Amino acid sequence: MFSSKAEKLAGKAAAKRPAAPSIISADLQISGNLETGGEMQIDGTVNGDVTCGKLTIGEAATVVGEIAAESIVVQGTVEGRIKAMTVELTKTARVTG
Repeated sequence: MFSSKAEKLAGKAAAKRPAAPSIISADLQISGNLETGGEMQIDGTVNGDVTCGKLTIGEAATVVGEIAAESIVVQGTVEGRIKAMTVELTKTARVTG
């Protein structure tokens, strides 16, 4: 019924702990929008908009839609608009926007 001060502090510390990156594996195809405040890595296919904090698009990945993030690394294919503070395009990147 009543919680101690230590239990409340432990709950706040757990809430601030960064989450593991979300990974879309190579054999996964998603139709729809993806949104997270954390980090995401896409190795499969996404047909929809992607919004996140940091995004890595793998060499075999394809994203068809708008991408918005603080930082983006593109190694695969993007068909759509990219909005970011920093964008890194590797030699395998293919972008049509």
